[in-house]
Amino acid sequence: MSRFDWKGTLDLPQMIDFEPTETCNLRCRMCHVSFAETVPTTVFDAALIKRMRSLRGAFVAVGSGFEPMMHPHFARIVADLSNLDMRLQLITNGTYCNDAGIAALAAANMFMINFSFDGVRPATYEHIRRRSSFANTVGKIMATREAFGGRETFFAINSTCQRQNLEETIETIDFWDERGFDMVRFLLMVVRYPHADLVTQSLYPLRDKARTIFDEAARHVIRNDKRIAMQRLFHQRSPVNDEHPNNVRDRWVFSSRNDIRCAPNYRETYQYGVHPEMPHFPCRAAFNSVSILANGDVQMCYKYTVGNLHADDFEDIWYGEKADAVRRRMVADATECRACDCYRYGISLRTLDDDDIGSHFSHDIIPHLHTVDFETGAIAMPPRPPRLVAREGSYNVVFYDRLYIAVPHTAGPLEVDKVDLGAIAGVIVADRYPAVVDSIRRQSPAR
Repeated sequence: MSRFDWKGTLDLPQMIDFEPTETCNLRCRMCHVSFAETVPTTVFDAALIKRMRSLRGAFVAVGSGFEPMMHPHFARIVADLSNLDMRLQLITNGTYCNDAGIAALAAANMFMINFSFDGVRPATYEHIRRRSSFANTVGKIMATREAFGGRETFFAINSTCQRQNLEETIETIDFWDERGFDMVRFLLMVVRYPHADLVTQSLYPLRDKARTIFDEAARHVIRNDKRIAMQRLFHQRSPVNDEHPNNVRDRWVFSSRNDIRCAPNYRETYQYGVHPEMPHFPCRAAFNSVSILANGDVQMCYKYTVGNLHADDFEDIWYGEKADAVRRRMVADATECRACDCYRYGISLRTLDDDDIGSHFSHDIIPHLHTVDFETGAIAMPPRPPRLVAREGSYNVVFYDRLYIAVPHTAGPLEVDKVDLGAIAGVIVADRYPAVVDSIRRQSPAR
């Protein structure tokens, strides 16, 4: 194991983002899963947790991009992490909180459970969270809450705000306050794909209306002595900040009750702020946190793969040459850091200006915002670069412009966005991954 001298400033990370699956049972309208390519999914090998023993006592955020409770061995995973004295935060849609799922959570060292739940009118919720049932999911969420009666575990709701559920803000506060939740986090819907269904739901054109609604919601929490704390949107320049200075902290609003329970933002706690080796930018992610993906990959800064737990113990990866190269890259030039959506929407959330149009879009769309039409949802933006998603038999399957393109190995190297695919023998194109696979298998039947 090679170690590099960071003047005594490099310890093992204190925060882990852990994705045990890379799939979800729902297709929420604003979620990346609804727009991502459909390919065979992977689940984390629970036996690899033994390679994470050096992380004993760390804070672990289980799930954020996918549904972690879909893992067939979810109970074993949270138990093994708990046996390493790790404090766990779970983000789940709640649909897998059956008897077995609740038992697994109740036996684990759960610091916080976040349920993603958008809107509190059944029609709104079921329209946004496709494939889910309002009544059934609320029942499962409440069964989970009741199983933790008397425990210190925080319970929170994450509600992604968009045009459709904006006017349900106060209803959302009351609904979850009555059900004993500690926090409701109103999250800004970010347009991550240039798709009309997303653009037309953006709050940016409605920001004056949204500000009024969130100001009234904040006053509602304070004046009615709600126990639930509220993380609001459009907090900057809000008159509530001056009206009730003792009830406001950045985005958070809370009443004057003495039983308020408001957990810290774990990303801000562990990742925000300058590091001794990186004083020019307020992010410590490369030095204090890491992501572990379903396939065992270990990633830094949410994009750079520096090793895999199938091959090495975590400590060897963390102090290895690839991880060191990422840190040196960040120290030398923070250009990528300033453009990082994980930094903008998670690590430095308190500084996000909801009045800035750029705050409502992912970084790669921002250069094209001069073409956006919020009424039709149109954006003049070229497709994202082609991406290899799988190898099937003697074909490479590439995802480009919402199509799956299977290129035979005999065609040699080519750029699918720059050639006439119709002139290349054997190329298969379909709008769904299974259709491409079926075509490949029909042409190359098993012998």
